[in-house]
Amino acid sequence: MATRQKHSNNGTSTLLGGFAIGATSCSVQAGHGARFDSPGANEFFIYVLKDAAGNIEICKCTQRTTDTFNVVVRAQEGTTERDWLAGDLVEARLTRDSMGRLAQKDAAETITAPWTFSQAVTHSGNDIHSGNEKHTGSETFQGRVNAANTVGGTANDITATFNPTFTGALTDKARVTVRANAANTGAATFFPDAVTDGALPINKIVGGVLTALVAGDIGAGGHDIDLVYNLASDKWLLLNPTKSQAYIHLNDTKGNGVDGGTFTQGSWVKRDIAEISDPYGLCTVASSVITLAPGTYECHISCPATAVNAHISRLQNTSDNTTTLNGTSEFSNNTTPYATTCSVISGMFTITASKNFEIQHWCQASSAGSGLGRAANLGGASEVYTTAVFRRIEVP
Repeated sequence: MATRQKHSNNGTSTLLGGFAIGATSCSVQAGHGARFDSPGANEFFIYVLKDAAGNIEICKCTQRTTDTFNVVVRAQEGTTERDWLAGDLVEARLTRDSMGRLAQKDAAETITAPWTFSQAVTHSGNDIHSGNEKHTGSETFQGRVNAANTVGGTANDITATFNPTFTGALTDKARVTVRANAANTGAATFFPDAVTDGALPINKIVGGVLTALVAGDIGAGGHDIDLVYNLASDKWLLLNPTKSQAYIHLNDTKGNGVDGGTFTQGSWVKRDIAEISDPYGLCTVASSVITLAPGTYECHISCPATAVNAHISRLQNTSDNTTTLNGTSEFSNNTTPYATTCSVISGMFTITASKNFEIQHWCQASSAGSGLGRAANLGGASEVYTTAVFRRIEVP
């Protein structure tokens, strides 16, 4: 069925011959056909016949060959089919139904047939689409585009049905919104409708890299997750994860009442450190040697010392035997009254390959037992001394 109306300016002529009731083609004067549109597939134009007595008939033409309107639908918009004579007027006119087919700016419209847009379209309100749309230009959405969907599957293997449905193979940058039924507990997949791609992993971008989801990236039931299909990786990208930072947390924890250890002056001392949290697997720690994956990192490290006079810390790249970052210069009195102060390492660095690091500390005066931190011995709580936080912000 022809669905797209075409228009021409000043399309006017007269009938070359008669146009009887029941006929579905007519001709205009020689050379005048070019004044009217030439409909393609699923296209038409409207023209009006008028005689000297003022009678009219509105017709729809879906095919024109030179000066002949070949496929004509008669008696449109409540007009009556009539017998027309040679010389009667033929005009391309803008009619009531022609105007009714046009979507008007700032008005609510119901569109029931497919529309093709070749230019940028800006939507400042909500759109509800019951048909298909094909966009060859860009679009700016200031409201929401809604597609009814039903969500199923499990917390980690999500399925959904859409209206209209996804069929065949997924296309790059296909984007959907799905309301999750539950928080995920680990890596997750998504399977919309019956696409031939099947269930595919859901990833998120962490430090510039596609990374599998971890528990809680989908926060809870009712979390509207925004997914975009990435053809190159054949994965779904979660644009709004609950957790988005590649965060590494390390520290030196000892039992209640246990001091940090002896601090001996005159050399760099490797601080005790252990892994507390590394949800994305960017770090390993063995014998207080920290191995980091490639990337650009921000870090904040605190190194306490007690009764050692001057002291300073550093983050040392032991793979390359280079100092990555120096800590602050501090002082902790070696005689009473004693106090604990912390040398703080803070900054940013980049490694292009996996590297080993140590947190090292140098002091001016040795302090036995508690030089690397003095226990609080309160409330049965564990004693925490060196703390380190790394956050990967970019992948080289």
